[in-house]
Amino acid sequence: MSLEKGVIYTIVFLFFLLLILNLIAIILFKRKESEYEALLAEFRMQGFQIDSVTSMASNLGFLATYQKIIYFVRLYKGVRMYHTKGNLVHENAYLFIKKQDKNRIAWILKLHSLYRIIFSISALFFVLLILFVYFLN
Repeated sequence: MSLEKGVIYTIVFLFFLLLILNLIAIILFKRKESEYEALLAEFRMQGFQIDSVTSMASNLGFLATYQKIIYFVRLYKGVRMYHTKGNLVHENAYLFIKKQDKNRIAWILKLHSLYRIIFSISALFFVLLILFVYFLN
């Protein structure tokens, strides 16, 4: 098998792998969507504001699953964020998420890990694609 065919087969394989992994991520989120909505509602009920990306993603259905969960992941990990320019997210928002039952937030963290794998494979996919286009074609 030539190098070109090997790269093409790898690119096609990675494409379908990414498609399947994204479908799995969407299905996993859909199964837990009611838990996400409950967490979001409770978060807002406590008087905390969500960021604009999470707010926008809430209206995009399954297309923005990663954007829906990342705000809570970053809160859980204690990443310093700004709510608006020059306004840090309130410390109590971090504490609220960290005090949640481990089972309530664990699925979000696992889904985030799956997305990290998806993004890594995506990077490899695009590198191979660029190499194929510029060097092998």
